[in-house]
Amino acid sequence: MNRHYVRVFLVLGLVWGWSACKPAPPSEPLKEDFMMAESATAASPDNPQVVRGDTYEDYYGAFTLNRPHKKWQFLTEEKALEANPDATMVMTSSLGGFLAVVVETMDGVTLDDYADLILSPTSLLGQGAPRTDEMIGGQRAIRKAASADIGGTGFEYRAAILQRGDFNYQLIGWGTKLGFSKHAADIEAIMASFRFVEDREPAIRPILTTPDGQGFGWAIRDRVYQSAISGLTLTCPEACRLPGADELREMSEDASLGVIGGLGEFYQTWTVEDGNGGEALRAWQEQQTLEALSGEEAGRREVVIGGMTATEVAFRGFQGEIPFTYRHASFLREGYLYRIFSWWEGADDAKKTAVLPLLEASYEAASWMPEVEREALKATLIASDPGNAVGADFAMRGGIYRDFAADFTLTLPPSGLFETRTLAQGDEISNEGASRLTIDDLERGPYYEIDVMSLDGETHQEAHARMMEDLDTGATDTQTFAGEPFLVTPYRTLLADGVEATSLYLSNATSGMYMGMDVTQMGHDAAALRERVGVMLEGFKREPVETRHEGEQEITDHRLGYRVRVPSGWTIKPLEIPQIANLGSAVVISQGRMGCGVVAVCSPLGVDLELAVNGVLNNIGVRLDPTTEKRSKGTLAGLEADHRTVEGRQGLVKTGVHVWTAKRANTGYIVYVIDPGQQVNEANAAKIAKCLSLLEP
Repeated sequence: MNRHYVRVFLVLGLVWGWSACKPAPPSEPLKEDFMMAESATAASPDNPQVVRGDTYEDYYGAFTLNRPHKKWQFLTEEKALEANPDATMVMTSSLGGFLAVVVETMDGVTLDDYADLILSPTSLLGQGAPRTDEMIGGQRAIRKAASADIGGTGFEYRAAILQRGDFNYQLIGWGTKLGFSKHAADIEAIMASFRFVEDREPAIRPILTTPDGQGFGWAIRDRVYQSAISGLTLTCPEACRLPGADELREMSEDASLGVIGGLGEFYQTWTVEDGNGGEALRAWQEQQTLEALSGEEAGRREVVIGGMTATEVAFRGFQGEIPFTYRHASFLREGYLYRIFSWWEGADDAKKTAVLPLLEASYEAASWMPEVEREALKATLIASDPGNAVGADFAMRGGIYRDFAADFTLTLPPSGLFETRTLAQGDEISNEGASRLTIDDLERGPYYEIDVMSLDGETHQEAHARMMEDLDTGATDTQTFAGEPFLVTPYRTLLADGVEATSLYLSNATSGMYMGMDVTQMGHDAAALRERVGVMLEGFKREPVETRHEGEQEITDHRLGYRVRVPSGWTIKPLEIPQIANLGSAVVISQGRMGCGVVAVCSPLGVDLELAVNGVLNNIGVRLDPTTEKRSKGTLAGLEADHRTVEGRQGLVKTGVHVWTAKRANTGYIVYVIDPGQQVNEANAAKIAKCLSLLEP
């Protein structure tokens, strides 16, 4: 692979290092289906990743490493890719530590050049202490320690970078700052155990798997990408794969689609955007791409992509000292601008000859959906709620944004396709403002950015005027939307000759809280933009928004969208978990000696409930006997659910455990019952699970 960035992508279920009860010694991790089973044979092309005792061996990467003890487990390849799509392997400990190995190929690049790319000041690992030179297994390694804050949670990282021929290796260990001391020594021991296999050289392992998936306006099924926005269909070419949403975002924040050569020798992104600027916009975007990479144009031609004639520009450039070849093709179709950006390492004719068939195949793979199919896909995607997300004081669920700090809700138009992003999870309201939400109208073009702040003594008019400083604005007027007065100021931005963006800045204020909305669209139709903003603000409502309601027998959580109601005689209380406070919540239920809990976590990164459950049970000191486990399918709060029953011990007390897990959009829900003495039968446990219900959006 050669994307040239470091990516430590955290799955929420992997980072739970908290206790729902009093602290207890962690139990031994289980041999669950997300952990690699031990093998008696060495690694081979048919079985490329094996664990023998405490040693992991990777056939294609041609390396081994050791775990320090059985509390560390190696994840299956499927689970490893969920934790880090670039990883060759990932291992995890019951104490909340993680270590991943990423292997990439780059021709003719020194270890120092590669480290410059991975540890650049703008990268995640580029922050913190200076890098150092050390020896690992007789090989030179560049080491680095770094810290970062992600979603309001602090993380510590340790990295080691090695090289063998054209293969580069990243060893990345991490964990939360609060718990890092528990596994820092283990991570160092694992890194120190890394060895290259002496009897063979590393080799590229073909990766052609394209998992099904869907996101904002698109879906991938059976290696076919379809867009409900533009109708674009792309059938994955042979010897290639289509990256999923998370991997694609790392390739390009703006891309709609990607194609990767199966051996990592070719990369391509497709970006589909509002084409209201016409041919001038197309040419300007082409020039922007060329300038951004400091490229030298090397040729220009017309190509056919999905039956459309496109302009393709070939150019060369460098990333650090490494030469790259780029192609940028673009065309306009039915109001949308399509930009296809392709790149590969090297600039020689031999590499070009090998890669060009993949490039041509990607152009030939495009076609267009019939309108009836596009509308059907659109309805399915809207119902899937891809924008589901929460922060410390806001929530987006079912197309409704709730701001618990600024006391307003915004319901998106029900028939549209919108890409929503929450930009400031956990940020406090301040006079400087913090972007709370962006909304990209994928079908009609406007892009909305919402800020909130405290007025702190300013009037509404003064704050609005301050936000408009240094802009070429028109006259400000007052307009009513959904019964609320907004100050509205138009302004324009000239990007280049013939390329113009039209914008509106709107604001509303009440009770000392200010909400600003900046709206931009390509082109210069100000009247149409005002009309579209009016449709968006039909769903705006100023009202007190309650985060959580606590009653004697009931707790309703409006952030995570659930209610827990218990019978008379039971106790119920919220459980504050600092490590997941921005992304989740928990409720503890008890009756006699029996303890129960409800946990909900929401993350656009995805929630691995299997790992989350084991994190919960390990940290409340429940030691399970996997030979007694039974699994079944059922329901939880009206959702399809996985149900597990298993026997074990909590301390010296024999206990039974019942667990239900289910998902709605990006939110996972867990109900568990810890039953000392095993007094709760299956029917009674099921009644406890019925204490949970879900709220409408």
